[in-house]
Amino acid sequence: MQGLGNHTDRIGVSAPLPAQQTAGERDAEKGRIVLDEEPVNWMAAVLKTIPFRQAVINHEIAMQSRIFELPHQDSADRFIAASALVYELTLITSDKKLIQAAGGYAVLEN
Repeated sequence: MQGLGNHTDRIGVSAPLPAQQTAGERDAEKGRIVLDEEPVNWMAAVLKTIPFRQAVINHEIAMQSRIFELPHQDSADRFIAASALVYELTLITSDKKLIQAAGGYAVLEN
């Protein structure tokens, strides 16, 4: 397993972020979340204000993503969970399936 350095001053962002950003746009369009500006602009501004290192999907994460016992075959969820495991990050999520399937990675329910 490979960490992203000092975990107290960094936030790991999984590579599926653009897919999640698109999902955020859908949520904004459906009124599930309310943003003061376009979701793409909001995300760009947020990423400029917080210290983070991208948790890049590599071969180890790709292989690990197929080992997880998840109740579905959603590749984005698999990559997110595998990234948390490989980079030794705490996964912050409200996704009940990812919370219940947590094995080997820490989860903070949102």
